[in-house]
Amino acid sequence: MVNQKLALERDVLLVKNRASYVFKKHFLIVETDAVLDEGITEKQVIKAGTQLILNNAELFTNGTSCTTTRVVFGSISNKNGE
Repeated sequence: MVNQKLALERDVLLVKNRASYVFKKHFLIVETDAVLDEGITEKQVIKAGTQLILNNAELFTNGTSCTTTRVVFGSISNKNGE
């Protein structure tokens, strides 16, 4: 699935994540009904059928709790740019 165009199967939200939650990129795709931190105010609905490309997947381990988070990176293009 890496470096291939994939079409979204349902509407999602593209949000500008809070700086303390950012792994590498400031934007995050979440479900439309996701409960968001109050500090996340920039939101845009991305419609089903929009194509995205997954570029990379990485594991991030928290230095304090040692929990590991899986993060997939990619790009999405719409009328507002990439």
